[in-house]
Amino acid sequence: MKHLNKTKGGISRIPEKQEAIITGLRNRIISGELPLGERLPPRLTLLRDLHTTPATLQAALNRLIVDGFITTKDRSGTFVSTTPPHLNNYGVAFCCDASVKHLTDGTFYSVLYHECLAMHEAGVRQFTFYFGLDGHADGGDYQRLISDIQSRRLAGLLVMIPTYFTDDYLPSSPVLAKSPLPRVLMEASHNGHPAISIRPYFRSLVSRGLGYFATRTRQRLAVIGGGGDPDLVSYIRSSVAARNLAMRPSWHMTFSTTDHLDSVRHTVSLMMESRISSPDCILVMDDVYTDYVLRGLYDAGMRPSEDVDVVSHCNFPSQRNRAFPVKWLGFSVRHFIANTIGLLDAQRCGEQPQSVTSIEALFEDEAAIP
Repeated sequence: MKHLNKTKGGISRIPEKQEAIITGLRNRIISGELPLGERLPPRLTLLRDLHTTPATLQAALNRLIVDGFITTKDRSGTFVSTTPPHLNNYGVAFCCDASVKHLTDGTFYSVLYHECLAMHEAGVRQFTFYFGLDGHADGGDYQRLISDIQSRRLAGLLVMIPTYFTDDYLPSSPVLAKSPLPRVLMEASHNGHPAISIRPYFRSLVSRGLGYFATRTRQRLAVIGGGGDPDLVSYIRSSVAARNLAMRPSWHMTFSTTDHLDSVRHTVSLMMESRISSPDCILVMDDVYTDYVLRGLYDAGMRPSEDVDVVSHCNFPSQRNRAFPVKWLGFSVRHFIANTIGLLDAQRCGEQPQSVTSIEALFEDEAAIP
């Protein structure tokens, strides 16, 4: 398939000869025939070997420079990049639109985006972002993703799978189906999809949260959230029983993120009315609820960390108010990124990683350790 060039007048196809030169030189770089950092043959040699004109050759080289396969060094000549995109540029595909760029609300998507962006700007890694991949071939940045795959501009692709995941989340495409591009799915829980995936291990959050409460000799537990996964609900109940904690059925409360969050505040306040028999520890499974849980406690006259301990989920590095009387326990986005890149690189080297990689929950001080 031919590449497209954007021009002031719209979009035009790259001439066939120029396209052939781009593809030929790029393939020689990818195969290692032109090693990383090596100087390209002299222009006269390229003109002779490629049977082309100076203008066509220069246009092809300019395209390879833009794509990151080659670079120029003053008057020293043109060289193969030491960090070409097929080895160093990782795609991150979001189902949501580009508004995630402007969010600082601590959601996993926003923290992941800003961490990848910071690494990209610092020159640590290269990332390309694709937004609005909603299951339609004409949705969001899908066509740009297809173009980058065809042009070998990606070393691998991390696909952020929404909770309403279906098998056709990424539209069926011969390019995606036949491409050897390594892929990793990031999903909230394992959906049984055959692709290689990475996910937060929420059972570890439950286990470590209950372990912390045990060190505080707490006995009566309430859980906010985590009710959407039947397996996780079952694990919470068995873990509570194993630790001889008291948890009434009404103390495991599930709210939709589309609910008015003040309902969390009012429900917690009502739950704490009986100070003698009310919960003395609360595990918050999604930090979208944390502020409202604290407000509910204050409304009931309870003192967090004194009358009741609160352990809350969080995505690290967190922008949350560190003055909150909360023990933060969650998942390091940096660990997700590092493990994802490792999985993508392993696939590119011909290895077959395990189908599911689970990221363990960490307390805030642990997540701060590089």
